[in-house]
Amino acid sequence: MSLIVEKVSKRFGRTVGLTGVSVVTGPGEIVAVLGPSGAGKTTLMRILSGEWPPTEGYIRVGGEPLSHFSRHLVASSGDQRAVLRGFTGNDYRRVWKLLYPQFDDALFHIFVKRFSWDLSRRIEAFPMGDRSLFLTLGALACRPLLLLIDEPFQHLTPHEREMLCGLLRAYADDHRATVILASSELYEQEPILDRVVVLKDGRLVCAARLDDARRTHRIVSVGEVVDQFLSIGPVLAERLIFCDEEIGRVPTLSEIVTGYLNGASF
Repeated sequence: MSLIVEKVSKRFGRTVGLTGVSVVTGPGEIVAVLGPSGAGKTTLMRILSGEWPPTEGYIRVGGEPLSHFSRHLVASSGDQRAVLRGFTGNDYRRVWKLLYPQFDDALFHIFVKRFSWDLSRRIEAFPMGDRSLFLTLGALACRPLLLLIDEPFQHLTPHEREMLCGLLRAYADDHRATVILASSELYEQEPILDRVVVLKDGRLVCAARLDDARRTHRIVSVGEVVDQFLSIGPVLAERLIFCDEEIGRVPTLSEIVTGYLNGASF
């Protein structure tokens, strides 16, 4: 499922949440939306989910305007601390089945058995890790073509994170779905990511396929003379530059993000 975000801005009165953000993704991609608190990640996710309309710009999903796209093909898991008060696991299951005709009940019950969830309990009483997994895997069981997850790995154990990475990668590959993960950091999950989007103060500072970003950027020492290349920003005692020549070394995702966040906004 392809996604096109073109010059999207969002204002709340005099407060600017996003300014001119443009992103293009391809089918089957897992996309990381990264940036510090207040960068605009959650604002972008809520716009993509259809919860908030953009003030300016447009969004197309699978070639259709987001407003015309079948709502049952988009599922999201937002802030895991915010749940429907008093709702049990069974209540959530009934809501998902009502909203998503393609809800995979068999898959959902595999998750229930795997994590020993008691569906008669109120979700707000679940430990934070179980609550996060329940909402994320419930959204996945809705079988959307656009899956949006805010802070998917918070409160999870290393084993749970590894398991969730495998499930998301397999889902994107098998269904050609676009999976968008928003977080302040997803560096441990770098192997499953296809594309990176970096936001800073509501503006886009970097958007690229991760393999392209590694190919066109290098990490060099601060004292190395590289004036002929575009300097992006400092990374500890080194510097990220825009360059595809064999100098310095190939950056990690963390170094690419750090360089752009420490540099000037473009």
